[in-house]
Amino acid sequence: MFCAWGYSWFKTDPAVEAELVQPFLELVAPCWAANNRILWNGYRDQDIAFPFERVSAPDFAIETDWTIPQLTEYLKTWSAYKRARKDPGTALQLDALLSRALSRLPTDSAFRFSTPLALVAGQLPKT
Repeated sequence: MFCAWGYSWFKTDPAVEAELVQPFLELVAPCWAANNRILWNGYRDQDIAFPFERVSAPDFAIETDWTIPQLTEYLKTWSAYKRARKDPGTALQLDALLSRALSRLPTDSAFRFSTPLALVAGQLPKT
């Protein structure tokens, strides 16, 4: 068997999505590496030259409970965030967004985050 996986966008509380996640994604969108789309699209045949016979796999997700401060620290680890900060105007917008989210959203409550995993699995040829 061969298997590769990666995580994509998480889902969370609608207020957190509207106040922080969606605006954040919009600001960093131009800074993602082009190959990230292969993962986001779920390792489709048209995106990868998968040399094995595909095997279907169940849906998997990473589930966690985070506070808003924990979420903002996680977002700061993204490569697109680090690239976006190189532009002074975008860096100011990101700082303002994170500060505003920390002041408007409850910081002592944990929110559920569900991050689906994209997975490609295949049967290696029998020898």
